Amino acid sequence: MHYVLAYDVVSTRRRGRFHRRLKAFLVPVQRSVFEGPLTPSALGEIERLITTHLDMEQDAVRLYALDRVSLGLTRSWGVQANVDDPDAPMLF
Repeated sequence: MHYVLAYDVVSTRRRGRFHRRLKAFLVPVQRSVFEGPLTPSALGEIERLITTHLDMEQDAVRLYALDRVSLGLTRSWGVQANVDDPDAPMLF
């Protein structure tokens, strides 16, 4: 299944650590937005990262699952990250 993860992490230190750890699973497509396919085990690892490394009193994470139909209806404008190529350069 394909996922989009968006986060708002208050602490600069927590945000940087979370961002670096997420890059092991998903592709950053904007500063606080990641996208890509996840296996059930990778999804579990991300849920563990969220619950153990973030402050749920201050931080927020949203994870959207996209089925094939929804993914096919996705529209993008402007400079895009190539989700199929995790090494694609990111422009912010």
